[in-house]
This record gives sequence, C-alpha cells and structure tokens, in this order.
Amino acid sequence: MTSQQLQNAIIGAIRQQVPEGKNLADEIAGVLSLSKNGVYKRINGTTPLSLEDIAILSQHYRLPIDKILYPKAGGFQAEFSGFASKSSSFQYLDILENEIAALKDETDVQTWYVTVGLPDFYCFYFDSLTIFQSYIWERMVWGNGEWQKKNFKLDISEKENILTKTRRLVNHYSHIGTTQIWNEYVLDNTLRQLLYIAESQLYDDENDLMLVCKDIGNLIEHLSEMAFAEKHFKPNGTPPCNAAKFSLLYNNTMQNNIFIFMKNKKRKEVYSILNTPNFIKTSDPEITDYIEGVLDGILKRAFPLGQQGEKYRQVYFGKLRARLRFYTEKIKAALSQQNSVII
Repeated sequence: MTSQQLQNAIIGAIRQQVPEGKNLADEIAGVLSLSKNGVYKRINGTTPLSLEDIAILSQHYRLPIDKILYPKAGGFQAEFSGFASKSSSFQYLDILENEIAALKDETDVQTWYVTVGLPDFYCFYFDSLTIFQSYIWERMVWGNGEWQKKNFKLDISEKENILTKTRRLVNHYSHIGTTQIWNEYVLDNTLRQLLYIAESQLYDDENDLMLVCKDIGNLIEHLSEMAFAEKHFKPNGTPPCNAAKFSLLYNNTMQNNIFIFMKNKKRKEVYSILNTPNFIKTSDPEITDYIEGVLDGILKRAFPLGQQGEKYRQVYFGKLRARLRFYTEKIKAALSQQNSVII
C-alpha cells in the first residue's frame, strides 16, 4: 500500500462516520485544528497527512489502522465494554446510557435485536426486576467483593440512584425503533437465577422473591400489549403519537444468538452480548456483512407477533406464562422446604 492509498483509506473511513448533513472538511478541521483550506488539501491528497495527523484522527475516530493496512489479514477491530473498569451498577449504567443516548437521535438507523434472553431494558420497567438485575450483576457477573456478603433484598441503600439511572435509560431506549426476534425461553435465564437465589438461601425476605415473580408476570402482559400495539410504551400507559416502533417476531429454531444489528445509509454496527450485560461492538465490514446474512436467515423463519399475528401472539405469550408458572412453583417449593427445615 502506498502512502497515498493509505491516506485515501483513512479519509474514506472517516467519511463513513461523518453524520449526514455535516461537512467532512469541517469535521476534520475541528479535530486537527486546521484551516478548511488545509483540510481540503489533505482530503484531495495535495498535502500528505503527517504522523501526528494520523495519530489524532485514529484516536478520535477509533480507526482500525491495522485493518486499513492489512485488509486481508483475517482479524477485525472491536470495542469491549468489559475492559472498562466498573465497580458498581452505576458505572455500567453510565456506559450503557452513553451508547443509547447517542443512538436515539439517529432517526435513519434501522435496529434489529436478536436474543434468547430478555433484554435488560424491559426489566427496567419494574423496580423489583431492576434491583434484582443489579444484584445479579454485582454478585455473579462482576464478582464485586462487597456484594458477596449480601443477600438479595429489594430495600437497598443504592435503590433510588439505580432507579433514577434506569428510568432515564428506559426513556432513551423508548425512542429507538427496533425489530426484535425472540424464542420462547427469553425469561428462563432470569427465572433460573431467581430459583438459584431461593435454593441457595441468598435472600432476606421470601416475599421479595415472590414480588419479582409477580412483576415478571406483569411484564409478560405489558410485552404482549406492546407487541399488539407495535410501539414502545411504559406499563399502565398508552403509546404516545411519536412512540418508537416495537416489532416483535418469534423464532424458536435459532441458535443461542444474542446480538444487535444496526445500519443506516452510511454504516453498519454490531453489538454482541458477551458475559451479560457486557458487549462487544464492531463496525468491521466483514463482520457486519456476515451478521446481516445471519439475521436474514433468522428473519426468514420468524413469525410476526404484531397486529397481523394474533394467533402466534396468543400462543407465544401463553408459553411465556407457562414458563413463569413452572419456575414459580419450583421457587415456592424451594422456599417451603427451607421453611420446614427451620421449623
């Protein structure tokens, strides 16, 4: 690769990231603190990019320089949220909010969410589910030492701060239109975690566990209402006129996929969940094209659960209710057994 080819590739990679309606030269001029004329000379190749220019642009736009230099090397560049040091749910929620807040203003983005586990955003609709998820993250995902000594309970000192952040996060997320593809086991991971807490006696008050079960039931009913309305909206409400799209499809043959695929006219991005709730994010063309192909295959075997899918919707949410009843009985049995031992 010649120096001119490298410069063209760098400018091309930046061009893909510049929002529609914004001027490429203005963007680069602001980053490099150069005059517009100086930037135009770099764009057309009259003036070569200096090593300092390349370093600044690479850091600002997170350019995959290795991929640009060696396009056929077989690797790809990605960001991993797990590398960011987190000592609490607050820090993770801040990372998540930064990602979601940036997306909600991009009106031309199409988003598909493929998952075999319930997206955390919907747990945030109910306080008990939010606190339960925070406990799972702190104790079982991040291994926070302080939380290893704590049992699960809903009344925690961090409660209001966590709920404030998650409510703001839900507000951002509700402005993002999505097409989601789930299987019938999306609740199982959360329900198994509840059962584990019950069987391991990692709780202070069994009523807290039963309230989480009850709110999972409330969430199922609300998700059914959203699927019918094909809109995002909060429980006990109605979709506002500007509500974002919520298109839910059912595919029970897909593998254990959990990813978000996003695209607009200029770029594609993939978020892949790794060690929930952490995620890998990449815009590498080979990866995004591959995932788009995977998505196409999943969509071909998916059934819509919206207004045109009344039969499938009734069957699907009936299965979710059955899964909840099954696990609720197992949780009650575990609690009853422990109570009999205590007596």
